[in-house]
Amino acid sequence: MTSPDHPPAGEAGPTRPDPDAPVPPEPAPVAPQPDPAPVYYYAPPAPVAPPPRPRRWLVVLTVAWAVVLAGAALWSVRYDGPTDREQTTVGEAKATADRLAADVVVAAGPGVVADVGTFGAGEDCRISLARRGLRHSRVIDLFTAPGAEQRLIQTVAAGLPAAYGASAAGTAEAPRLRADGGNYVLLTGTSTGPGLVRLTIDTGCRQKSDVTAEPTAAPAAARAAVTEVLTALGSPAVAWRSTALTCPNGRPLWTVAASGPATGVPAALDTALARVATTPVVAAPDRLAWRAADLSVSAHTTLDTVTVAATTAC
Repeated sequence: MTSPDHPPAGEAGPTRPDPDAPVPPEPAPVAPQPDPAPVYYYAPPAPVAPPPRPRRWLVVLTVAWAVVLAGAALWSVRYDGPTDREQTTVGEAKATADRLAADVVVAAGPGVVADVGTFGAGEDCRISLARRGLRHSRVIDLFTAPGAEQRLIQTVAAGLPAAYGASAAGTAEAPRLRADGGNYVLLTGTSTGPGLVRLTIDTGCRQKSDVTAEPTAAPAAARAAVTEVLTALGSPAVAWRSTALTCPNGRPLWTVAASGPATGVPAALDTALARVATTPVVAAPDRLAWRAADLSVSAHTTLDTVTVAATTAC
Protein backbone atom coordinates (compact mmCIF):
# COMPACT_ATOMS: atom_id res chain seq x y z
CA MET A 1 0.00 0.00 0.00
CA THR A 2 1.30 3.32 -0.93
CA SER A 3 0.64 6.81 0.39
CA PRO A 4 1.13 10.30 -1.00
CA ASP A 5 4.29 10.65 0.99
CA HIS A 6 5.71 7.34 -0.06
CA PRO A 7 5.43 6.70 -3.81
CA PRO A 8 5.83 3.23 -5.17
CA ALA A 9 9.25 1.86 -5.74
CA GLY A 10 10.89 2.97 -8.89
CA GLU A 11 8.77 6.17 -9.25
CA ALA A 12 9.91 9.60 -8.36
CA GLY A 13 7.64 11.46 -6.06
CA PRO A 14 6.37 14.99 -6.58
CA THR A 15 8.95 17.71 -6.27
CA ARG A 16 8.40 19.95 -3.36
CA PRO A 17 9.13 23.61 -3.73
CA ASP A 18 12.20 24.81 -2.04
CA PRO A 19 11.15 27.42 0.42
CA ASP A 20 14.55 29.01 0.18
CA ALA A 21 14.55 29.31 -3.66
CA PRO A 22 14.22 32.93 -4.99
CA VAL A 23 10.87 34.02 -6.38
CA PRO A 24 11.05 34.96 -10.12
CA PRO A 25 10.13 38.61 -10.84
CA GLU A 26 6.71 39.59 -12.24
CA PRO A 27 6.78 40.31 -16.01
CA ALA A 28 6.67 44.04 -16.85
CA PRO A 29 3.24 45.29 -18.08
CA VAL A 30 2.99 45.92 -21.79
CA ALA A 31 1.77 49.40 -22.75
CA PRO A 32 -1.33 49.33 -25.06
CA GLN A 33 -0.57 50.23 -28.62
CA PRO A 34 -2.90 52.70 -30.53
CA ASP A 35 -4.96 51.34 -33.36
CA PRO A 36 -3.42 52.00 -36.71
CA ALA A 37 -4.99 54.89 -38.68
CA PRO A 38 -7.64 53.75 -41.17
CA VAL A 39 -6.67 53.79 -44.76
CA TYR A 40 -9.30 54.98 -47.29
CA TYR A 41 -9.28 54.18 -50.94
CA TYR A 42 -11.12 56.52 -53.44
CA ALA A 43 -12.33 55.38 -56.76
CA PRO A 44 -11.39 57.77 -59.57
CA PRO A 45 -14.36 59.93 -60.82
CA ALA A 46 -16.23 58.68 -63.81
CA PRO A 47 -15.63 60.64 -66.99
CA VAL A 48 -18.23 63.41 -67.66
CA ALA A 49 -20.33 62.68 -70.69
CA PRO A 50 -20.70 65.57 -73.17
CA PRO A 51 -24.13 67.31 -73.17
CA PRO A 52 -26.59 65.77 -75.60
CA ARG A 53 -26.96 67.61 -78.85
CA PRO A 54 -30.51 69.02 -79.40
CA ARG A 55 -32.54 67.22 -81.92
CA ARG A 56 -32.81 69.21 -85.12
CA TRP A 57 -36.54 68.62 -85.54
CA LEU A 58 -37.23 69.95 -82.03
CA VAL A 59 -35.32 73.17 -82.76
CA VAL A 60 -37.19 73.67 -86.01
CA LEU A 61 -40.55 73.08 -84.31
CA THR A 62 -39.78 75.57 -81.52
CA VAL A 63 -38.74 78.30 -83.95
CA ALA A 64 -41.80 77.71 -86.12
CA TRP A 65 -44.13 77.95 -83.12
CA ALA A 66 -42.51 81.23 -82.03
CA VAL A 67 -43.05 82.66 -85.52
CA VAL A 68 -46.71 81.61 -85.44
CA LEU A 69 -47.29 83.28 -82.07
CA ALA A 70 -45.58 86.49 -83.17
CA GLY A 71 -47.63 86.59 -86.37
CA ALA A 72 -50.88 86.02 -84.48
CA ALA A 73 -50.05 88.85 -82.08
CA LEU A 74 -49.32 91.27 -84.94
CA TRP A 75 -52.53 90.29 -86.73
CA SER A 76 -54.58 90.79 -83.56
CA VAL A 77 -53.12 94.22 -82.92
CA ARG A 78 -53.76 95.37 -86.49
CA TYR A 79 -57.07 93.76 -87.41
CA ASP A 80 -58.92 92.50 -84.34
CA GLY A 81 -61.51 94.76 -82.74
CA PRO A 82 -61.43 95.86 -79.11
CA THR A 83 -62.51 93.35 -76.50
CA ASP A 84 -63.66 95.91 -73.99
CA ARG A 85 -65.40 99.31 -74.15
CA GLU A 86 -62.57 100.95 -72.20
CA GLN A 87 -60.19 100.13 -75.07
CA THR A 88 -62.09 102.45 -77.44
CA THR A 89 -62.26 106.23 -77.70
CA VAL A 90 -65.14 108.69 -77.75
CA GLY A 91 -64.34 109.51 -81.37
CA GLU A 92 -64.81 105.87 -82.38
CA ALA A 93 -68.10 105.73 -80.49
CA LYS A 94 -69.41 108.86 -82.22
CA ALA A 95 -69.18 107.25 -85.64
CA THR A 96 -71.24 104.32 -84.35
CA ALA A 97 -73.76 106.60 -82.63
CA ASP A 98 -74.22 108.66 -85.81
CA ARG A 99 -74.90 105.58 -87.92
CA LEU A 100 -77.33 104.20 -85.33
CA ALA A 101 -79.24 107.49 -85.12
CA ALA A 102 -79.72 107.63 -88.89
CA ASP A 103 -80.95 104.03 -88.91
CA VAL A 104 -83.47 104.87 -86.16
CA VAL A 105 -84.96 107.77 -88.14
CA VAL A 106 -85.32 105.58 -91.23
CA ALA A 107 -86.81 102.70 -89.22
CA ALA A 108 -89.41 105.01 -87.66
CA GLY A 109 -90.90 105.67 -91.08
CA PRO A 110 -91.93 108.76 -93.05
CA GLY A 111 -95.05 109.46 -90.98
CA VAL A 112 -93.07 110.20 -87.81
CA VAL A 113 -91.57 113.56 -86.88
CA ALA A 114 -88.01 113.28 -85.55
CA ASP A 115 -85.85 115.67 -83.54
CA VAL A 116 -82.27 114.32 -83.47
CA GLY A 117 -80.22 115.83 -80.66
CA THR A 118 -76.52 116.57 -80.71
CA PHE A 119 -73.74 114.29 -79.51
CA GLY A 120 -73.20 116.68 -76.63
CA ALA A 121 -70.07 117.76 -74.81
CA GLY A 122 -70.02 114.60 -72.73
CA GLU A 123 -69.82 114.14 -69.01
CA ASP A 124 -66.79 113.19 -66.99
CA CYS A 125 -66.60 109.57 -65.84
CA ARG A 126 -64.10 107.11 -64.41
CA ILE A 127 -62.80 104.24 -66.51
CA SER A 128 -60.79 102.84 -63.61
CA LEU A 129 -59.37 104.07 -60.33
CA ALA A 130 -56.45 105.66 -62.18
CA ARG A 131 -58.07 106.72 -65.48
CA ARG A 132 -60.82 109.15 -66.31
CA GLY A 133 -62.88 109.33 -69.49
CA LEU A 134 -65.97 110.81 -71.11
CA ARG A 135 -69.49 109.53 -71.58
CA HIS A 136 -71.66 110.87 -74.41
CA SER A 137 -75.31 110.42 -75.29
CA ARG A 138 -77.57 111.46 -78.13
CA VAL A 139 -81.33 111.90 -77.62
CA ILE A 140 -83.85 111.35 -80.41
CA ASP A 141 -87.44 112.49 -79.91
CA LEU A 142 -90.00 110.77 -82.13
CA PHE A 143 -93.47 112.35 -82.34
CA THR A 144 -96.43 110.17 -83.28
CA ALA A 145 -100.17 110.07 -82.78
CA PRO A 146 -101.18 109.77 -79.12
CA GLY A 147 -101.83 106.13 -78.24
CA ALA A 148 -99.46 104.85 -80.96
CA GLU A 149 -96.30 104.96 -78.83
CA GLN A 150 -96.02 101.18 -78.37
CA ARG A 151 -96.67 100.56 -82.05
CA LEU A 152 -93.94 103.08 -82.95
CA ILE A 153 -91.42 101.32 -80.69
CA GLN A 154 -92.31 97.98 -82.28
CA THR A 155 -91.93 99.52 -85.73
CA VAL A 156 -88.47 100.87 -84.92
CA ALA A 157 -87.36 97.53 -83.44
CA ALA A 158 -88.54 95.67 -86.55
CA GLY A 159 -87.05 98.22 -88.96
CA LEU A 160 -83.55 98.35 -87.52
CA PRO A 161 -80.89 96.10 -89.09
CA ALA A 162 -80.86 92.59 -87.67
CA ALA A 163 -77.28 93.07 -86.46
CA TYR A 164 -78.54 95.42 -83.75
CA GLY A 165 -80.61 92.71 -82.12
CA ALA A 166 -83.36 95.25 -81.36
CA SER A 167 -86.22 94.16 -79.12
CA ALA A 168 -89.46 95.79 -78.02
CA ALA A 169 -91.02 94.95 -74.68
CA GLY A 170 -93.21 96.43 -71.98
CA THR A 171 -96.86 97.43 -72.00
CA ALA A 172 -98.83 100.01 -73.93
CA GLU A 173 -98.43 102.42 -71.02
CA ALA A 174 -94.67 101.79 -70.68
CA PRO A 175 -93.22 100.35 -73.90
CA ARG A 176 -89.48 99.78 -74.01
CA LEU A 177 -86.91 99.51 -76.79
CA ARG A 178 -83.40 98.15 -76.55
CA ALA A 179 -80.74 97.58 -79.23
CA ASP A 180 -77.00 97.04 -79.46
CA GLY A 181 -75.50 99.41 -81.99
CA GLY A 182 -72.13 97.67 -81.95
CA ASN A 183 -68.85 98.99 -80.61
CA TYR A 184 -70.43 98.94 -77.13
CA VAL A 185 -72.98 101.64 -78.03
CA LEU A 186 -76.42 101.07 -76.50
CA LEU A 187 -79.84 102.27 -77.68
CA THR A 188 -82.74 102.43 -75.23
CA GLY A 189 -86.11 104.13 -75.39
CA THR A 190 -89.56 104.50 -73.95
CA SER A 191 -92.62 106.72 -74.14
CA THR A 192 -92.36 109.90 -72.09
CA GLY A 193 -95.84 111.22 -72.79
CA PRO A 194 -98.78 111.07 -75.19
CA GLY A 195 -97.47 111.08 -78.73
CA LEU A 196 -93.78 111.21 -77.71
CA VAL A 197 -91.14 108.44 -77.72
CA ARG A 198 -87.69 109.36 -76.47
CA LEU A 199 -84.69 107.25 -77.50
CA THR A 200 -81.21 107.59 -76.02
CA ILE A 201 -77.96 106.46 -77.61
CA ASP A 202 -75.35 105.93 -74.88
CA THR A 203 -71.62 105.45 -75.51
CA GLY A 204 -70.67 104.48 -71.97
CA CYS A 205 -67.42 105.67 -70.39
CA ARG A 206 -64.52 105.77 -72.86
CA GLN A 207 -61.09 107.19 -73.44
CA LYS A 208 -61.06 110.88 -74.27
CA SER A 209 -60.28 111.87 -77.83
CA ASP A 210 -60.81 114.70 -80.26
CA VAL A 211 -64.45 114.65 -81.29
CA THR A 212 -65.54 116.44 -84.44
CA ALA A 213 -67.77 119.34 -83.48
CA GLU A 214 -71.34 119.35 -84.69
CA PRO A 215 -71.66 121.29 -87.98
CA THR A 216 -73.22 124.74 -88.05
CA ALA A 217 -73.78 125.27 -91.80
CA ALA A 218 -77.31 123.91 -91.72
CA PRO A 219 -79.66 123.95 -94.74
CA ALA A 220 -81.30 127.34 -95.15
CA ALA A 221 -84.78 125.84 -95.49
CA ALA A 222 -84.58 124.10 -92.11
CA ARG A 223 -83.28 127.19 -90.38
CA ALA A 224 -85.99 129.34 -91.99
CA ALA A 225 -88.71 126.94 -90.81
CA VAL A 226 -87.48 127.15 -87.22
CA THR A 227 -87.29 130.93 -87.35
CA GLU A 228 -90.82 131.16 -88.74
CA VAL A 229 -92.28 129.12 -85.88
CA LEU A 230 -90.43 131.04 -83.16
CA THR A 231 -91.56 134.30 -84.70
CA ALA A 232 -95.16 133.12 -84.72
CA LEU A 233 -94.82 132.26 -81.01
CA GLY A 234 -93.22 135.61 -80.22
CA SER A 235 -90.03 134.10 -78.83
CA PRO A 236 -86.55 135.03 -80.05
CA ALA A 237 -84.02 132.29 -80.82
CA VAL A 238 -81.46 132.32 -78.03
CA ALA A 239 -79.56 129.05 -78.57
CA TRP A 240 -79.15 127.15 -81.83
CA ARG A 241 -78.04 123.56 -82.36
CA SER A 242 -77.59 121.43 -85.44
CA THR A 243 -76.93 117.75 -86.14
CA ALA A 244 -75.69 116.26 -89.40
CA LEU A 245 -75.89 112.53 -90.11
CA THR A 246 -75.65 110.36 -93.21
CA CYS A 247 -78.68 108.32 -94.23
CA PRO A 248 -78.21 104.68 -95.25
CA ASN A 249 -78.82 105.77 -98.85
CA GLY A 250 -76.01 108.32 -98.61
CA ARG A 251 -78.18 111.44 -98.39
CA PRO A 252 -77.51 113.96 -95.58
CA LEU A 253 -79.87 114.04 -92.62
CA TRP A 254 -80.04 117.36 -90.80
CA THR A 255 -81.76 118.53 -87.64
CA VAL A 256 -81.75 122.26 -86.88
CA ALA A 257 -83.23 123.48 -83.61
CA ALA A 258 -83.45 126.66 -81.58
CA SER A 259 -84.63 127.44 -78.06
CA GLY A 260 -86.04 130.64 -76.67
CA PRO A 261 -87.81 131.92 -73.59
CA ALA A 262 -91.38 130.74 -73.11
CA THR A 263 -92.35 134.05 -71.57
CA GLY A 264 -95.18 135.48 -73.64
CA VAL A 265 -95.64 132.26 -75.62
CA PRO A 266 -99.30 131.25 -75.89
CA ALA A 267 -100.25 128.52 -73.42
CA ALA A 268 -101.60 126.22 -76.15
CA LEU A 269 -99.14 125.54 -78.94
CA ASP A 270 -101.70 123.68 -81.03
CA THR A 271 -103.93 126.75 -81.07
CA ALA A 272 -101.17 129.30 -81.59
CA LEU A 273 -99.66 127.40 -84.53
CA ALA A 274 -102.85 126.17 -86.15
CA ARG A 275 -102.13 128.25 -89.23
CA VAL A 276 -98.61 126.80 -89.64
CA ALA A 277 -99.28 123.18 -88.66
CA THR A 278 -102.14 122.36 -90.96
CA THR A 279 -101.79 118.55 -90.75
CA PRO A 280 -100.26 117.80 -87.34
CA VAL A 281 -98.99 114.35 -86.36
CA VAL A 282 -99.51 115.20 -82.70
CA ALA A 283 -101.28 118.29 -81.36
CA ALA A 284 -101.35 119.17 -77.66
CA PRO A 285 -101.01 122.35 -75.64
CA ASP A 286 -97.35 121.60 -74.77
CA ARG A 287 -96.23 119.78 -77.95
CA LEU A 288 -96.98 120.00 -81.63
CA ALA A 289 -95.45 118.13 -84.57
CA TRP A 290 -96.20 118.20 -88.27
CA ARG A 291 -94.69 117.60 -91.68
CA ALA A 292 -94.10 120.35 -94.22
CA ALA A 293 -92.69 119.50 -97.66
CA ASP A 294 -89.36 117.70 -97.05
CA LEU A 295 -89.16 118.75 -93.40
CA SER A 296 -90.61 117.41 -90.18
CA VAL A 297 -91.13 120.19 -87.62
CA SER A 298 -91.81 120.00 -83.91
CA ALA A 299 -92.37 122.48 -81.11
CA HIS A 300 -92.63 121.81 -77.39
CA THR A 301 -92.45 123.75 -74.17
CA THR A 302 -90.80 122.81 -70.87
CA LEU A 303 -91.29 125.19 -67.96
CA ASP A 304 -89.71 128.45 -69.15
CA THR A 305 -88.30 127.30 -72.54
CA VAL A 306 -89.77 126.67 -75.96
CA THR A 307 -87.86 124.54 -78.47
CA VAL A 308 -88.51 124.26 -82.19
CA ALA A 309 -86.76 121.71 -84.43
CA ALA A 310 -86.79 120.94 -88.14
CA THR A 311 -85.40 117.69 -89.60
CA THR A 312 -84.78 116.85 -93.24
CA ALA A 313 -85.87 113.53 -94.73
CA CYS A 314 -83.71 110.64 -95.91
